[in-house]
Amino acid sequence: MENTLAQIGIIKSFGMMAGPVRADVLLAMIATRDIGVAAAEALLRLDFEGQKTQELLGPRDMTYTEAAKIIGTAIGRPGLAYIQLPDEQVIQAMTEMGISRNMAELLCEMSAAINSGYMKALEPRSAKNTTPTPFETFVEEVFCRRLRLKRPVHNPGKQSGPPQKTGPATFSATGYACERCGLVPRFSA
Repeated sequence: MENTLAQIGIIKSFGMMAGPVRADVLLAMIATRDIGVAAAEALLRLDFEGQKTQELLGPRDMTYTEAAKIIGTAIGRPGLAYIQLPDEQVIQAMTEMGISRNMAELLCEMSAAINSGYMKALEPRSAKNTTPTPFETFVEEVFCRRLRLKRPVHNPGKQSGPPQKTGPATFSATGYACERCGLVPRFSA
């Protein structure tokens, strides 16, 4: 689930979610806290020998289209959409963020394996590999909090360009408006 945190900047900049994975591919999204709990429980039980792989599949499989709908509802943008981007566009965006071209290409290669069904869970879903944290809870407790922490603090003097009056606590393509004055700060790169 934490992989969706990378969407915060895309949502703020472009008003949508985007990436190299097809919008309709079912994914086993899992909260890292559920991974930590499973690891801690395994270490406490010590019911394994040597190295053992345990797949964890999250509470349910879901698509990025579903994730966008859940996130959009939580942030007050019910029409939020996810679109699949071409690999070259993803690679360019990642390299502009400081990720090496090789790493960006490898991430796109992994996404192609997910899109084709080559990369998928090996075990059928069961009580043993299904974890409790719903995506909706993750969005409310982690995603929205992280989105708000990145929200500009009230300081209209630090804007570049004219402010846009949008009203308190509203969302615009450039980010959340200041709750005190309703201005949407603009930042220069």
